[in-house]
Amino acid sequence: MPHEDPPVPPGVNPEIPSAARIYDLLLGGRDNYPSDRQAVEEMKRVYPDSGEGAARGNRAWLIRAVRYLAGAGIDQFLDLGTGLPTQENVHEVAQSIVPGSRVMYVDNDPSVIAHGRALLAGTTVIMLEGDLADPDSILRAAREHLDFSRPVAVLFSAVFHFISDEQSPSRIVATFEDAVCSGSHIAISHFTSDILEEADDLAREYSSRVSASLHPRPYDEVTKLFAGLEMVEPGLVYVNQWRPPEGVELGHPTTAPIYGGVGRKP
Repeated sequence: MPHEDPPVPPGVNPEIPSAARIYDLLLGGRDNYPSDRQAVEEMKRVYPDSGEGAARGNRAWLIRAVRYLAGAGIDQFLDLGTGLPTQENVHEVAQSIVPGSRVMYVDNDPSVIAHGRALLAGTTVIMLEGDLADPDSILRAAREHLDFSRPVAVLFSAVFHFISDEQSPSRIVATFEDAVCSGSHIAISHFTSDILEEADDLAREYSSRVSASLHPRPYDEVTKLFAGLEMVEPGLVYVNQWRPPEGVELGHPTTAPIYGGVGRKP
C-alpha cells in the first residue's frame, strides 16, 4: 500500500526532516513526509540498520520503565521530548496500571504538538510546547498540572543526544531533580558511541540533514546525568538489558546502542 502523507499542520515545514518524524518512521509510523524518508535512506549508507533497532529498543525500554514506575506507586509523569504519539504511549501504559495517573507531555516540535493535541483532545493528559533549553518555563507550567509535593517520574527518553554540551544536559537534569520531591524518579536513555563503530559518522550525517544535531556520548558522561540519584537495578545498561521480560533473548547491544537507566531521588 503506498504511503499517504499526513496533512501538514500549521507551522510545520515538511521539506525539512524532523527528528520526531524520523523516530516515528523508524517505529513503523506513518506521520512522516518524503524528506524524512529520504534522510533515513541516506543514513542507511552509514548505518545499514538505519536506526530501526535502536528506535524499537528504546521504545520498549520506555514502556518497561513506565511499567516499573507505575508499579512502584508513581502516578504522575512528566515526559520531556515526548515525540509523536505511537502505540503504548506513556499515559496508556501508566493508566493501565494506576488508573487516573496524570501525565504531561512536552516537546518543541510543531508536528508533535499538533498530532499530540489532536490525539489527547478530551482527555486529562496535557501536551505542552516547551524547550528543554528553558527548563524553568516547563516547570512553571508543569506545576499547574502535577503536584510536586508528591513523587513525580521525569522521563528523558532519547532526548539528550539532541542536546549539545553547551546546552548542558547535566544542568537540565539537575534543574528537574531539584524541583521534585524525595521518592521521585528520573529515567534517561541516551545514544552512545561506545559500541557502534559508525556512531560518529552517523551523527555527522544525521546532523547535516535533520532539524536537530546528534551528540552520542560515552558511558561515563551518561552516568553523570544521574548524579545525586540512587540507581534502580540493574543500573545504567544498554536498553535491551534493562529489566527485559523473562524468557526474552537479548539482542546484541549494537542493534540498540542506547544506554538506559532509572534513578530515584533520596
